[in-house]
Amino acid sequence: MPWYKRSKKSFQPSQTLAFFIPAYIAAGPLGIGADLSPDIGPKGSNGGRGYRIVNRGIVNRQPEPSDVLPATPGFEDTITQHERQVPLDAPNERSGLIARDLSPVGQREPGIQKEGENQDRATPPAAVGTQSVHPDGNAQETVQSGESRVAIRDWKDRAIGVVGIAADIAMGAAEAFSPLKATLATISAVYAQYQGTAAVMDKVESLRSRVAALEEVFKKPIDDDAEKKRRKELQIKFKSIEETLRLFPQKSLILRVADHVKDNEDVSGLLEDLREAINDYQMVQQMAIYDQGCKLIDAAEKVILNNFRRAPGAGYQREGRKGCLKGTRRMVLDQIELWARDFTKLPVYWLNGLAGTGKSTIAQTIAERMFAEGQLGASFFCSRDFEDRSNLHFIFPTIAVQLARRYTKFRSIFVSLVDSDPDVAHDSLSNQMDKLIVQPLKETSISTIIVIDALDECKDKESTSAILSVLAQFVLQVPKVKFFLTGRPEPRIRKGFHLPLLTRATDIFLLHEVKPDQVNSDIRQFFKESFLELAYHHPGLDHWPAKEQMDLLCERAAGLFVYAVATVKFIDSQNYPPKKRLDLLLQSAGGSVHVGGTEFEENTSLDSLYRLILQGAFKSDGAEDDPKVHSVLAAIVLAANPLSPSAIATLLGVDPEDVTPILSSIHSLLILHEDISKPVRPFHKSFPDFITNPTRCTNQKLCISPSHHLGLLVPCLTLMNNTLEKNMCQLPEAVNNSQVEDLQERADKYISQGLQYACRFWHKHLVNEPTTKRDEITSALYCFLEKKFLYWLEVLSVLGALRNAVDALKFVGEWSEDTSLLDLANDCFRFVMGFFEVISTSAPHIYHSALPLSPKGSLVQRYYRSQVDPLAKVTCGVPDLWDPSIANASFPEFIRAVTLKQLYTVYPKSRGRDWEEIVFSSDGHLLAGHSWTEDCIVTWDLKTGGVIGEISTEKAGNCKSMSFSDCGTMLGVLFQKTIMTYNILSNTCISSHQVQEPAVGTIWTYGECLRFATVNSGSISIWQVGFTPAHTPTRVASLSTPEDFSSSSLVLLPTLSWLAFIVEGRVIVWDAQNHKVLLNHVDVEKPRIMSFSSSGLFFICGTEGTELYLWRKSPSGYLPHQKLVSRGIWNFPLVSPDGESVISITSYGKAIQLWHIAKSSTSFSGVSTQASCDHEDFLVDLSADESLIAVAQRTSHTVTIFAMKSGAPWLVIDADTVICGVKITKDKIIVIGDGKIVTWNLPGRDGDFSADRAHTVAFQNSGHVEYLRASVAPNLDYLAIASLRESEESLCVYNMHNGEKLAVARSEGWITGFTPDSCGVWISRYDGVVDQWTIVEEGGSNGLKLQKVGTWRTPQDGFPWHSPCGYQLTDDGRILSSSGKHLLWLPHHWRPNTKLQVRWGRNILVVWNEYLLEPIILKLEVYL
Repeated sequence: MPWYKRSKKSFQPSQTLAFFIPAYIAAGPLGIGADLSPDIGPKGSNGGRGYRIVNRGIVNRQPEPSDVLPATPGFEDTITQHERQVPLDAPNERSGLIARDLSPVGQREPGIQKEGENQDRATPPAAVGTQSVHPDGNAQETVQSGESRVAIRDWKDRAIGVVGIAADIAMGAAEAFSPLKATLATISAVYAQYQGTAAVMDKVESLRSRVAALEEVFKKPIDDDAEKKRRKELQIKFKSIEETLRLFPQKSLILRVADHVKDNEDVSGLLEDLREAINDYQMVQQMAIYDQGCKLIDAAEKVILNNFRRAPGAGYQREGRKGCLKGTRRMVLDQIELWARDFTKLPVYWLNGLAGTGKSTIAQTIAERMFAEGQLGASFFCSRDFEDRSNLHFIFPTIAVQLARRYTKFRSIFVSLVDSDPDVAHDSLSNQMDKLIVQPLKETSISTIIVIDALDECKDKESTSAILSVLAQFVLQVPKVKFFLTGRPEPRIRKGFHLPLLTRATDIFLLHEVKPDQVNSDIRQFFKESFLELAYHHPGLDHWPAKEQMDLLCERAAGLFVYAVATVKFIDSQNYPPKKRLDLLLQSAGGSVHVGGTEFEENTSLDSLYRLILQGAFKSDGAEDDPKVHSVLAAIVLAANPLSPSAIATLLGVDPEDVTPILSSIHSLLILHEDISKPVRPFHKSFPDFITNPTRCTNQKLCISPSHHLGLLVPCLTLMNNTLEKNMCQLPEAVNNSQVEDLQERADKYISQGLQYACRFWHKHLVNEPTTKRDEITSALYCFLEKKFLYWLEVLSVLGALRNAVDALKFVGEWSEDTSLLDLANDCFRFVMGFFEVISTSAPHIYHSALPLSPKGSLVQRYYRSQVDPLAKVTCGVPDLWDPSIANASFPEFIRAVTLKQLYTVYPKSRGRDWEEIVFSSDGHLLAGHSWTEDCIVTWDLKTGGVIGEISTEKAGNCKSMSFSDCGTMLGVLFQKTIMTYNILSNTCISSHQVQEPAVGTIWTYGECLRFATVNSGSISIWQVGFTPAHTPTRVASLSTPEDFSSSSLVLLPTLSWLAFIVEGRVIVWDAQNHKVLLNHVDVEKPRIMSFSSSGLFFICGTEGTELYLWRKSPSGYLPHQKLVSRGIWNFPLVSPDGESVISITSYGKAIQLWHIAKSSTSFSGVSTQASCDHEDFLVDLSADESLIAVAQRTSHTVTIFAMKSGAPWLVIDADTVICGVKITKDKIIVIGDGKIVTWNLPGRDGDFSADRAHTVAFQNSGHVEYLRASVAPNLDYLAIASLRESEESLCVYNMHNGEKLAVARSEGWITGFTPDSCGVWISRYDGVVDQWTIVEEGGSNGLKLQKVGTWRTPQDGFPWHSPCGYQLTDDGRILSSSGKHLLWLPHHWRPNTKLQVRWGRNILVVWNEYLLEPIILKLEVYL
């Protein structure tokens, strides 16, 4: 029988009270309040006796003459430094008891004294001494108040008052719950006689709300037999406890004096039994409520919740987590529960503890208790063993999903948010917290507790914890929400809690500074219970182990619960008698104790235990030399996600029966399951730390080094190359993953656990370690990418892990030295990035959409062209090669931070055209941007993506440059004639200085000052100014300039005294220090914006067109390195600080692009360019039979005609005019130009590829041709021309045959067309609103007028952006058939931005946007 079941027998009244566990203090034998224990009374008092309490510990003094009885001998110790630095409510070293504050709710509990907190808050008058505890664990005692001793006498009255609390509880209970009433009444009687203590009375008080809740529940009639049974069992437990309690008042005075400590423990234990009984009942009750609530979630909401990106196993109910052993950690748990139940206390609680001190176990217990009381909203248990549970970006989405399942109102807001913004889970941490948690909680006013355990196990490269930075930003916005956090006191965690906003909102408990006696007592209790369990299963272990053995075990544990757990697991072996295992352990060298770092020190008792276990498992029969043993150990320790025994066997290509004995031999170090399909992982993180550290794991044969990663990489690649196949999960055609109801079942059935692991994590083992297997790995990677790449993407799509492909291909690029392999990996990377949304949403559309739409000359097309399975034919628009930029996107609607190593860019909401200057802090963590339209500076924290603040710059003028101070708290800004400095934390102006000469170039930080440059008569002066008002601008240097110097577009690289400027189209770089020209380039057409990399290694220049020119520094100056072509015009280029990447933002903020800088230089002439034009304004027309399509760029001079039969350009015509409209028939092409209508006769399809100019008709333009757009009626009789400039003749209708103007109208739009019968004309605005007129006769033979029919905001049939055959183009780029079948999914950069960039025929679709060099033409009927 398990120990936890057998131990419940001790609660029967017939058994001895010796089984009950701590913390009740009996009063004096005369019943007048004489104290025999030094910590009777609330914190800061001693009940009038002679002991002074210092916050969380107890400091003794000599007894006073007024004491009724002398203090117990041995209590007159002097104050020690250790006693001054114990955590709140730490037990006394001798008694292990707790001093509690029973002041009314809302009154300040003496404890942590926060920096900056109002010291005038009400505190109990009994407070004798307090201390300030900071996140780094330091504690300082404050001055004792002499007057406060008078108030200590009031403690007796307050203690008796708690008896009244218990009596009230008892009297308030319903008759239906009489056992509870009797039990609490007996407790009242006991404390009326014993006068009670803070430790027990706090527990009585904490039961008040729970009993009241039960009372209401028990009043309601029930029909459920299971519920009746649970209530009956609860009443029986209460009756048993009540009978036991009745024994206490019957004791004689002498026995009460003699047994006061034992009685205290027994009664306190009975209260624990009472609480656990209620907790067990409420846990079942809450689970029933939760399950019932989950059943009420409708199907659509379930899909959203289930598919939302999160860490499924992170909640407290998963992974079989266990809480604290009954009777242990009481002081810690009581303190946390007091904080949790009182919402007037600080909103954040940090359980700060060193490795192995039991933080996670305590967090599990708190989560269970809070759930039972209905207070727990969500929990996240971080674990570095799991990829998702160690990823910071999974924490807030996971918490949000749990809150949505828990609270109906929250769920409604959450579902609506995710439905409108599906990518919110990929936002910055700040946006995640704000959108997913803070805003819904504020709207719903939900009161709840959120538990986050083991923050130190998250992969966080920031110097200050990113999660805590975000929490500091938002915690005060949700006053009804409490956050319970645990973590080691690592530097980044401590820095996080030192943040000003978080410091004032956080209570801190130093777990590793709880009095050793209390911790050792808990560890001893764990050992006792564990050995009782062993004795139950192994006969002959009565009275075992001996007291000396138990003492030695507790000494070696040295306060580490992890040692105790490992010891018990080691002793409990199926193959060896427990006594022999214990003797073997105690005979081994114990090592020194744990000395208190965040990691374990070398040669501790724990290390000795690990060495002993490994030696016993593998020393015999040469097992430590067996490669299979090394591989299995590496699979356990180095796996990115825990592997099951069967998965390890599959991965390593061995029989499971070869794996299980190895695991069994070290079972005490692992979490094992009977089912070999369940994952195995180290029982504690300290074991991987030990076995991967050669200074701790002295047996080098068993030490796992980084090179063992390669021993897992090769099996992963081999397994994928041998087993991956197309459509392994047998998914239906064209289906989205979310539409497959049994997707998970299919994945588990067709993709083995080992293969799932290999597909997701093989790249984690691609490490740069010296190896003889490099050629073997390179060959395996070639095979994988050339033959299995798409099948691998299928699996990742089904598993929802496509982002792993991005990381994996980057890893290959960093690892490989083979140029051809690098090219292949880069091509595969471009394929994933280009079609990420398509592939991640639908595995079948890898073959339906992604592969058919990938560039014709790409390597992916070369190797997988035969796998194409299209449902629609792409006639035109598929490029030959990938776009040179590695990423591109339009500005989204919300702030995002995009990171490429050290390169950051922020997209501000609705401000894509506002920013005239942006700057990064020196550490890359902060960003500031100046908006000229809103006259403000906005600062962001790039670790979280959150806004720090806004600073008004009204009347300051245009911003020329900005620079952060080295500390990052101040910002210097150079305006047209002023230099101003700001404090970004307070958002205030520090100083303002006038600049006498015209300032140019940039402002930069120089030590603790700012520097800037001015130009006067061709001379450049360098000025220095401080961040404070006292330091005015001072000229400190001057720079020489060449003879042809111009301040036009001047750019400075101040660290090297280099200048860049433009003179008569020439780009010049001048070394002012050495008086040397570094660059004088004349082949850049219309140069405009220039910048240097921070080191000066690269110099880049953007033009008014699409080109960007990059030069690299050489001893002789700058040499051409690379030419880049942007998707937009007027680019603003920047080089990343590491010199590895280029970013370009197009003018008007339309797009952003990123490039990797080539490792070797390329000729500028070898890169094609494109015209400087606005690609979003194409003119497209289809012939009536849809055999021909005419395409022209508005304001260009040429028209391209595509023959749909061949799918290729058939004819290109020079229109000899600026084009503003086209019309094509089966035998004619009509071009509307600058005041003329030109018609060509088309040749026969098989004849001469030239057109004959038939005739030209002149007409009078209603405006400049650049502002006109024309359309021809289907019957070829009318011409409609719309002007962008609004006037009385914004819309004109002409006679196509003679150019006569027939009618005019005032309109707002300029996209025009005719109705199919040619009797009506319409015009559309960019917002989609359409105005329509009818052409009617108005006297005379040619008299016509336009009669307005109406205005429509969402017009449907009869317009070119709607298919006459029922096809649909959705906003997310999906093309659906009339039956709803998903035919094709356009990648993001192919999608139209508005419906005006769409043209439908019967079975033809043409789309375009500003990214495309030509429209995309799709033919849909071929595969239907």
